[in-house]
Amino acid sequence: MGKKMNFFNKWFKRKKAGTFRSGWVDTGVMEGFRVTNDAIAFSSTEKGQEEDTRIVKKPIEIKEEIISEIPQINLVDIDGQIKGIKRRIKLLKELEDISGKEEEEALQYLIARKKFLKDRDSFGWKVASYSKIDSLCKKYKVRKVSFENYYKSVPTEALEELKKFICAFDKVTDTDARVELIIDDGGKETVKDPILLAHSPFGRWWYVLGAWDKEIEILDELLSEKD
Repeated sequence: MGKKMNFFNKWFKRKKAGTFRSGWVDTGVMEGFRVTNDAIAFSSTEKGQEEDTRIVKKPIEIKEEIISEIPQINLVDIDGQIKGIKRRIKLLKELEDISGKEEEEALQYLIARKKFLKDRDSFGWKVASYSKIDSLCKKYKVRKVSFENYYKSVPTEALEELKKFICAFDKVTDTDARVELIIDDGGKETVKDPILLAHSPFGRWWYVLGAWDKEIEILDELLSEKD
């Protein structure tokens, strides 16, 4: 799948689990598709001179607040939708100074959706919208960070859940997976007890793979700097 897949494979066997809470939903999955243009991109909390008045909470304590409604996926004439986007991309490329980056992103979503009905049962996790995550990071002392920079906080159970997602992801798209964490921002348990997020291959939202509430003690002990 690319560099990201190699990175995830490298760490799937890491040891020492915490108490992991899966984000899998047992009662149904998405049933259609609806593209929305009102998603608010996440922006980190600015750190200036003003006092941080956000509420102190562990990520696992706000996990349920992150959950959003499952998007509706419109699969009507999916081939026609793909054809239309490809035509638009071609026209944009013929015009100088016009980028079709968002159209390319939309095309990848549409290609993945062609396989959605066949693989729908592989994507049963709860979801979180961009705007929901952004709002909660402004309300609580948490922030969204890259998986690669904070993988030591991820227990074995979470890696197994991530591997399950990557396997499902690879069946519907050949793009790189985007995986991130929501961590405590500056509190006593910074980078501990995070929430594991994986970006959907079908549109602009995140799957909530799970959360946990016990540190990875062995890795901390082995990799901490000694005086």
